[in-house]
Amino acid sequence: MSTAPIPEIRAMVAAARHFVDGEIVFLAMRGPILECQMWARLHNADTKIQQLAAEWAELVEQTWNEFGISPNPLSVDELRARIADDLGTRVEATP
Repeated sequence: MSTAPIPEIRAMVAAARHFVDGEIVFLAMRGPILECQMWARLHNADTKIQQLAAEWAELVEQTWNEFGISPNPLSVDELRARIADDLGTRVEATP
């Protein structure tokens, strides 16, 4: 298992922080998350990183819910709260 950080992990977390801060839309996280998933697997990164990327990818898909495929769709606010919780930050409720 690799302990060296890979740039894709930092990019994924940076995108998540921008999303939580309301600077980008949730779909903008999709690319960095998928890249992190791929490279974390390739470099055999810590399993917690791989699990987090997989979980965030699933949450984004549930929020996007293209064609109503997800049986458990998430709202953007729910996604923001879940990501913020994983980052250890607080999110202000949207009016």
